[in-house]
Amino acid sequence: MKRDGKFAGVTYDLDRSKEAKKMKVGILGYQGDFRFHAEAVKKAARNLKKEIDVSIVRSKSEIEPLTGIIIPGGESTVMGSMMTQAKTFELLKNKIQNGMVVLGTCAGCIILAKNITDVNVGQVAQETLGVLDIHVERNSYGPQKESFEADLSIPCLGSEPFRATFIRAPVITNINPGTEILASFEEKPVFIKQNNVLAVTFHPELLDDVRLHEYFLKMIQA
Repeated sequence: MKRDGKFAGVTYDLDRSKEAKKMKVGILGYQGDFRFHAEAVKKAARNLKKEIDVSIVRSKSEIEPLTGIIIPGGESTVMGSMMTQAKTFELLKNKIQNGMVVLGTCAGCIILAKNITDVNVGQVAQETLGVLDIHVERNSYGPQKESFEADLSIPCLGSEPFRATFIRAPVITNINPGTEILASFEEKPVFIKQNNVLAVTFHPELLDDVRLHEYFLKMIQA
């Protein structure tokens, strides 16, 4: 029920005040498994008993009010091209640099990175957000037929192993000393954190375990 309140001569809408405090999470919807991420975020919010707004976003006006965003897996070159067409690169970069929490998964990790090479062609000219001070090698685990799952030890998510799905996954080959490695596979970082930026080289949205999405929401709340 809608109610009005008064304080120091100012009238305010309690319903709107509550709405303003909601986390507003967007899933970048140009390409990739964005709908699976949206469902995972909703489930994570229910587990945490948090009220949030979750939406698929593509335009500047949809991105502007967000408090957190997920850049999903897919084809990083295609996603980058669509971001260029939508003119959202600059807005996203500014919001992330000003503290908006972001999670990049697989291709999303590439989009966040400062430096990119490709396992087949070497150095590539690809526009990225450049907010994550790492070097990423695309397609490092081989073609899609080489996809696999692995159990990861991720202490920040608890003692139970996290089942991760790697599909044409990139490899993080170099990171800034200030970047925290939250999980590794075969001695390579696969889950990292740099201030308000999270990046993983796998697809956490494909299985039922939403602990990583819960961690993302907790970062937004904090």
